[in-house]
Amino acid sequence: MKFSLIVPVYNVSKYILKCLKSIEKQSYKNYEVIIINDGSKDESEKIINKFIKNKNKFKCYKKENGGLSDARNYGLKYITGDYILFIDSDDYINKDLLLELSKEIKRNNPDLIKFNSNYDKDGIIKKMKIHPFTNLNNNECIEQYFKDTLFAPVWQYTYKTSFWQENNFSFEVGRLHEDVGIMPLILMNINKGSSISYIGYNYVIRENSIMTTKDQKKDLKKYEDYLHFFDSIIPIINNSSKINSKSKKLLSSFLANCVISKSFEIYTFDKKIVKNELKKRKILKYLATDNIKRIIKKFVYQIIFIIRGW
Repeated sequence: MKFSLIVPVYNVSKYILKCLKSIEKQSYKNYEVIIINDGSKDESEKIINKFIKNKNKFKCYKKENGGLSDARNYGLKYITGDYILFIDSDDYINKDLLLELSKEIKRNNPDLIKFNSNYDKDGIIKKMKIHPFTNLNNNECIEQYFKDTLFAPVWQYTYKTSFWQENNFSFEVGRLHEDVGIMPLILMNINKGSSISYIGYNYVIRENSIMTTKDQKKDLKKYEDYLHFFDSIIPIINNSSKINSKSKKLLSSFLANCVISKSFEIYTFDKKIVKNELKKRKILKYLATDNIKRIIKKFVYQIIFIIRGW
């Protein structure tokens, strides 16, 4: 059983070597690494070429810059493995990730496996907690995946290649936070999912990344993309016959939370667009209240909305 690891690269010369070395150190050796140089202008290409020389498992493909979604889609054209992982080029993985995933695949053959991960900020590590489970259908997986949080990065899972291809999944090009636009669709369609307790991925919080860069124009773009995903995916969720009402509520809540969290940043410089867009969508009604944390969170949001006249 073979893994295909897709690594999009854009101007990460400071981080890419650590990322690639962490993959090379994997204890499980049946894998391929598909590196997509998405038009990098720094030393990334030079570092990659030097590292992968005489390494048959690593292949690098160069393209014009098109963004993370475009790079991931481009990489998917070259995969030959049974399972797919997306590794961001400024992050790194732990040595037994593929081994632990292979064990779960042999046991249960799921469409999707979630694994534990860490935040790494300046070398300070914080664990993201999940509850391990096996052999759950899509409704059960949605409930478990969102048990503690409404957070669904695409890099925190491995995907069966046949499942991905049968459903024609792809990342929407030109959008930021493209994970938000694909994870609800993936979760709706799985037949069987699992998770493992192994901490396999390290998400590096760095300056000047898509997640941390503070720029009014870019923040507005992120907000507009969240609204786009909300508007395009909510009807698909509501019309789906594959998931139950609870799953629909959780996925809708995930999308609503994304919009609200970003709206708080936009509010500081564009109060009008926030008020109009949230009011038009009656966004609060989509929030889940299935546990005390979410009940309190919705109540706090309601107070903030009242104060701000939303």
